[in-house]
Amino acid sequence: MELEEKEVEAKIAKVTLKTHQLLFQPWTMDRMQNEAIDDPSVHWLEPLVSFEMGNTVDSQFDFSVTPRAFLFRCFEKIEKAPLLDYDVNHMLFSLYLKYGKPQFQTWSLLNVVVVKVYAPFPVENFINVKFKGFRCVSRTEVDFSLANLLCMNPND
Repeated sequence: MELEEKEVEAKIAKVTLKTHQLLFQPWTMDRMQNEAIDDPSVHWLEPLVSFEMGNTVDSQFDFSVTPRAFLFRCFEKIEKAPLLDYDVNHMLFSLYLKYGKPQFQTWSLLNVVVVKVYAPFPVENFINVKFKGFRCVSRTEVDFSLANLLCMNPND
């Protein structure tokens, strides 16, 4: 009986992963440039395909930060740089592409309720920070860094 349950769980996990991969197409330098700078959305939050109707402790609305957020100057080294500075944008996009996890791995409706912050560490021209968190009552562990924040649920 337990073997069948594990097989069913594995099949569900596989379908969920494939669904997330379809919903969250991989980011590329060209896609970031196009969607954040060349042809940006006027909205800062855009709804995705909805999985939940309620915004509770266990799940949240499906709002995603738009690609404009890839221009956020949250790193001290570039906080005063102009938004259209091509070199700065290229450095930021490179950081997200190299050190960020794919969005389908970081996005979740289950909010992060406990976060442990680790020491900052240098990556190329920036200081990154690693976090370990737990998602809602299930206590599922999740590891992420500053390079992942833009691909997570804003309620996190």
